Amino acid sequence: MATPPGLQKTPWQHIEDDMEVEPKVPGVVKFTDNACVVTMPSGQKYTTTDKVGEATLILPNGQRFTAEVDHAGFGAVFVNDDETLIGAVLVPFTQSGEVHIYAAKANGIFREISDANEKIYDLLEEAKAPFKADALRLIEVKGRRFTLFSLTYDRTSIGTSGWLFDIEVGRDGTLTLPK
Repeated sequence: MATPPGLQKTPWQHIEDDMEVEPKVPGVVKFTDNACVVTMPSGQKYTTTDKVGEATLILPNGQRFTAEVDHAGFGAVFVNDDETLIGAVLVPFTQSGEVHIYAAKANGIFREISDANEKIYDLLEEAKAPFKADALRLIEVKGRRFTLFSLTYDRTSIGTSGWLFDIEVGRDGTLTLPK
């Protein structure tokens, strides 16, 4: 995780204004009315589509992952360089963020890591993180590591603040905080 100017490197870093945190989606991103396509340097295309009641992630190998939603959708997907790890955030109108993580097995078939948000919140609690998240947002993926932004909505002003932190995803789908 790159340390923003003026901040000390720690397991988590406080950011006063979420507008300072720019997601770094790999590849070329193209949005349409109800879809987003991320084209990786390899030419592989990762697509998210949204329609009433469901959001779908479509992988280059034809696999589909669908989430039932009220009013929401996936944005762009984050794919690591070797295309074995994928992350996406389902963003409902409630301003929360539901992280979805998909890991490739040895045979190239992807599986979803269930209850990613709960697992991430548990890791933060166990590590005694100095914050409680209102929502999670993916910022970047490098190797087997995701950088996330934990939003904390400031109910006294218009802005949001939050914390940057990393999680690692093992080949077996285990989530951990880097040491």
